[in-house]
Amino acid sequence: MSSYDTGAAQNEKRRRSAQDLAYWDKYSKLVTKPETLDRRLEAADSFKFFCEQYGSEAFGLEWSPAHLEVIEKIEQSTLNSGSFALALPRGSGKSTLCHWAMIWSLLNGHVEYALYVAADKGASSARLASIKTTLRFNEELAKDYPEIILPIQWCNGEARKAGGQRFHETTTELRWGSDKLIFPTLANFVDHASWYSQVKPNFTGILDFASMESGLRGKAVERPDGRVIRPQLCVVDDPQTRESAASPAQVEKRLSILAGDIGFLGSPERPCGVLVPTTIVYEDDLSDQLMNHEKQPTFKGVRFGALDKMPWEDADTPEEEKKITDFWENEYREVRRFDLLDGTTHANNLYEANRWADGNTSALWEARKNKDEVSAIQNCMNLYLKDAPAFFAEFMNQPAPLNQGMKVKLKPEDIISRQIEVPRNVVPAGMDMITVFADISLKCLWYSVVAFEKATYRAHVLNAGVWPDQNKSYVNLAGVKKTIHARNPELEYSAALIEGLNDFVNETLSIDYKDEGGRSIPVEAIGIDSGWGQEHDTVLQFCKRHAQSRMLYAMKGWGSTPLKKPLVDPERKPDVPASLVGQWKMMPNRYGCTSIISDSNLWKSRVDNALRTPPSSRSALTVYGGRDNGRLPNIQMLAEQMTAEEGVLVEGAGRQIEQWKVVHVGRDNHLFDSTVGCYILASIKGADIQNDVASLKLKASGNKKKRRRRYVQE
Repeated sequence: MSSYDTGAAQNEKRRRSAQDLAYWDKYSKLVTKPETLDRRLEAADSFKFFCEQYGSEAFGLEWSPAHLEVIEKIEQSTLNSGSFALALPRGSGKSTLCHWAMIWSLLNGHVEYALYVAADKGASSARLASIKTTLRFNEELAKDYPEIILPIQWCNGEARKAGGQRFHETTTELRWGSDKLIFPTLANFVDHASWYSQVKPNFTGILDFASMESGLRGKAVERPDGRVIRPQLCVVDDPQTRESAASPAQVEKRLSILAGDIGFLGSPERPCGVLVPTTIVYEDDLSDQLMNHEKQPTFKGVRFGALDKMPWEDADTPEEEKKITDFWENEYREVRRFDLLDGTTHANNLYEANRWADGNTSALWEARKNKDEVSAIQNCMNLYLKDAPAFFAEFMNQPAPLNQGMKVKLKPEDIISRQIEVPRNVVPAGMDMITVFADISLKCLWYSVVAFEKATYRAHVLNAGVWPDQNKSYVNLAGVKKTIHARNPELEYSAALIEGLNDFVNETLSIDYKDEGGRSIPVEAIGIDSGWGQEHDTVLQFCKRHAQSRMLYAMKGWGSTPLKKPLVDPERKPDVPASLVGQWKMMPNRYGCTSIISDSNLWKSRVDNALRTPPSSRSALTVYGGRDNGRLPNIQMLAEQMTAEEGVLVEGAGRQIEQWKVVHVGRDNHLFDSTVGCYILASIKGADIQNDVASLKLKASGNKKKRRRRYVQE
């Protein structure tokens, strides 16, 4: 065997020495007692002192009362696992406080695992990059926390170097990742730095980053000693975007994430403290609900405004109120406008000579003002004059309600008032088509039968109810006793559903619908809800194999949002039968049946509009009401379900749409859905939509032709 020395062993030793902090030229700084150790010990007990000493560049102004309360809540969340929500004015430094709270809690050993959650992934990644910068370059932290900061500086921002780092030949387990940071562990450090025994251990601290859009369940890390560590502090920094704040569905979803996924992050031994600094965007958005002690008592929400009130509020006399209002709204506004145009400061001179115009108000943060402004109150009033709605939302945390199109919500009595003197199942004169739709629930079908006049879209509910018949005029889903499955108990549910649908369709088609003059009006289409979970294929199969398959439609709703393109895009030619104005299109399926997907929000708005027009209007929706023994039929069930939802105007990406939600969770809305389904079927069968603003916009956008650029050779 050759005794030739390749030098591999020496090279390996040299490589390990280069990776070992014990051979680093800053090793003495690493183990030597910090000259300002007393500062570190005081900072460990006071987050305010910590921010002032190590984050002086970020916290250069005096604290406001709101800042002091936030600081107190951060300490309680960290040390006592409390949960708090605080609504602060935009630009108050709440994200910066969150930034330093994570660093303070981990560097001082108050928590082993801290989680930062932002509204979206972009904000989370930006905060991670910012914290990395602080840990790498803050020299004040390096002086007092050398055992953590110096090993981080040694890596020079390279994750690869972090993986190989050692301390006296033992790996430090430092992780410098793109979504998580793990502080180093210096084995037996106290043997080399006796002063470390005076401070709380802080090695292997975990700093994790996530967003409200990412998976938050099951956050846990297993330590080398076998312990499983779960998050002990979670800072949820501004948990909503403007788009999510305007979406009731997103608000509900994010509230459930806060209460469930985040609320139960901790372990039984150490619950997770949760801090939610936020800004209210719209009335009843996520942040506004967190301030409601009845709805969300867990978070003990507190809101702060940039001013405690507007200057003219609580004036001593009505005359004084008018005088202050006139000063700001007229005199000061006009001078300020000229200043902005000419670059002058006459408004400052006017304000300084009329400080009485401050009224009885006071500013939350006296130090917050621009260099060219006299006071914080003036700063707030300048923001108010620039954009009053934005000021009340972003700086006062008192937003106006989200625009709902100025529509008053319909009530059940509004539906009852639309009954006309035409008996059940009799078609009003002039109508020439009938459509039927069945909405599926586990126990029964909820159906509507609606007659239409094709030329005008005038509509009339001939009948609506529950199948199998419950032999009473009012029933809710919980009260359904006669069920689909009970009719064929020997069959599994899917087979029983097919039998039930078959009986329902046959019974519907057996009825001879006549108009007031005795003329028979045909049922031209029957729609079956195919969006009901696991029975989707069952409905497709039934629609294809029934003897009247040509008139059966499997139908499913599609929820539009401002951020989505229209279901039928006006800029693309559809490759299947579709309607731009109707926003529905056929969907291929393996059974070959007629399957339709449609924009449910658009059609619910159209039905709602039809319920608001006078009953005599050409596009109105009316309800059967022929008297029996002098009494109108009881349509209370239909009336309640037709008003179970409300539309909210949602903005985003330069678009506005009306999104529909159930007003009270658990309230039945099946007959509203089935009536909407009848309207869509009427569109499919050729009814002409009249005077519909959404339709006109879609038609206009569809008619726009892209101008082809012509190139001319020079």
